[in-house]
Amino acid sequence: MPRQWGPETVHVSPHLGFALNFDSPAFLELADDPSRMFADKPEWRGRQSRPLYVLLTWALARPFQHTPGLRAMYPHRAYPGSIVLNLAVLLLSLNIFVQIVAPSPHNAVFATMAGVLLFANDCAKVFVWTPHQQLFNILEPLVCVLLVVRTAERAMFSIARAATYGLGTGVLMLAYGSFALLVPAVCAGALLRWHRGREPSGARVVAMCAAAALACALAPIAWVGFVTHVTGGFHGSETAEYRQFVWMADVWHRGGASRLGLVLMNFTARYARALARGLLVPAFAAGGLILLRLAAWERTVIVARARAVTLVACAVSLVLNLVFFWLLGFYEPRLTVAVTPPLLVGVATLAAGVVEPEPAYRRRVILLVFAAAVVAAQRRVVMNAGPGW
Repeated sequence: MPRQWGPETVHVSPHLGFALNFDSPAFLELADDPSRMFADKPEWRGRQSRPLYVLLTWALARPFQHTPGLRAMYPHRAYPGSIVLNLAVLLLSLNIFVQIVAPSPHNAVFATMAGVLLFANDCAKVFVWTPHQQLFNILEPLVCVLLVVRTAERAMFSIARAATYGLGTGVLMLAYGSFALLVPAVCAGALLRWHRGREPSGARVVAMCAAAALACALAPIAWVGFVTHVTGGFHGSETAEYRQFVWMADVWHRGGASRLGLVLMNFTARYARALARGLLVPAFAAGGLILLRLAAWERTVIVARARAVTLVACAVSLVLNLVFFWLLGFYEPRLTVAVTPPLLVGVATLAAGVVEPEPAYRRRVILLVFAAAVVAAQRRVVMNAGPGW
């Protein structure tokens, strides 16, 4: 195996280091020269479907190439800019989380502490220090929740706005494929508007969904057309090499419905095992629900009714991500992190609403206890050896 594809260590501190992901050298080389995506080299050509990420790392490479500390961690000049992008994704994720959980500034501190649990997993632990796209699996489910809420609760929501959301989704898909779920999130929000009486016409809801879907296709189609014009073809490693989603057609062609059912059962078992590798945040969510049930159930029910749209949005995001990554056909523990943000948002929303009316001194005690639990969770993740992927 060539040295550039062998495991190398990123040293965060003298006593803390992580293996550079095998995909990272290709991302760093593309950050040097994005036109390499059009070359025949497989590890470069395989990134043709995600040009936005490549262009972002290229744009950040020069301004941040001499960032103190980051350049010492790994010698490539594009490395610091890639890590700045990773940190920006985490900060944006935390900001969106707080927006959803705490519309009132009284709960901003509690929501921020709860949001830190978004990063209490091996995916955030490893991929914040290696150039890669995996952190989008934390951001995308949160954007799903936000879009459902904004679409459902906005006083006026036009077909043009739905098309704008769809166009933005198409652009984001050029960074990471799972952003495609933002279109069904917008559609779910439009259905919620209709269910709540904010949209009297079902035909308008259909038109919103169609506008979002059609607009979403524009950016990917334009990019594929451009690459095909330049190179004579387009290579998407997700389907060409990993057979993501298209595996169902492959299996059907080889053995029909019976074989497809058998393979799907096998994949479901593998997906369940991958999900079981990251139970810390679901455990926090379950523990939070148990505490709410025992200590403040009546208040919890009141909050749940008041924040029903947010809770439905969490359920929509959870189901969309569960189904998307279940049918993907490529199962790694790092991909299952996408199901935890909606769970955390839902429980944190209920807890924040219950804590808000408490007297100031009780809120401070609750915040101190919760902060200690969050710190303990983060310490456990960081200090444990691994992950053993």
